[in-house]
Amino acid sequence: MNAADARELVLRIEEVEARAWQQVHERALAVDAETLGLRARELAGGLIMTADRVESLLHNRALGLGLREPLSAATLDAVLEHYRGGPPGFAINLCPLAARDGLERDLAARGFATFFHHLKWVRDAAPAAPVSSTLRIERIEPARAPTWGALSARILESPAGSGAWIARTVGSPGWSHYFACDGTTPVAVGAMFVHGDAAWLGFGATLESHRRRGAQGSLFAARITDAIAQGVRWLTTETAPDWPDVPGESVRNAKRAGFHPAYERPSWIWPAG
Repeated sequence: MNAADARELVLRIEEVEARAWQQVHERALAVDAETLGLRARELAGGLIMTADRVESLLHNRALGLGLREPLSAATLDAVLEHYRGGPPGFAINLCPLAARDGLERDLAARGFATFFHHLKWVRDAAPAAPVSSTLRIERIEPARAPTWGALSARILESPAGSGAWIARTVGSPGWSHYFACDGTTPVAVGAMFVHGDAAWLGFGATLESHRRRGAQGSLFAARITDAIAQGVRWLTTETAPDWPDVPGESVRNAKRAGFHPAYERPSWIWPAG
């Protein structure tokens, strides 16, 4: 893959993730916005997500800044203004393509620091490898959205109302949601969003009682198969970094599913410390 194609691939996998989260916000009901303090906006080609009543860097962060236009000092100031008076902390997930001379200096001068990197993964549309598991994968219909949301929130210990909010996307165009079931009992969740020729795989979580039984591997395989059937060329996901002091099960699951590391994406967190 030449440099131009590699850059375009990075832009595609960043875009499909941002569009997935944009739709999560667009599907929110008034009760979700009120309960969680949801706000989202586009800024300088990126997506700024906010949940004022949730202390979480997953829900309070910026995606895609610096990719469609340079990440200027003025844009950083606009981000700070957006979050002023809101959550106690937020992050800018900064793709390496957004780097420019002086950017780290500008971030540090405004009270940002980086402590954590996400690892972005990518794979092509090769068939999924077989997974050995006694768990059964089920692609769900909208009627089961409340159950999916409740299980997701339970596993992730999410704030009240967040599971119902995330599950509003069940049945929406481009979205697929899944259970891994032990018999008839759902024990793990996953989701996929397809946009154009790219798919983002997210919201994977398994009950502690059923971990190491192939739930996430099976969910990866089902989503990869469904993505290929929809004409997807590239699939992406993200995990914690592949660092010695960080639990690595998500990394191992991604590798076994045929994903390859694309790049580390640092989270610049405000306030520092």
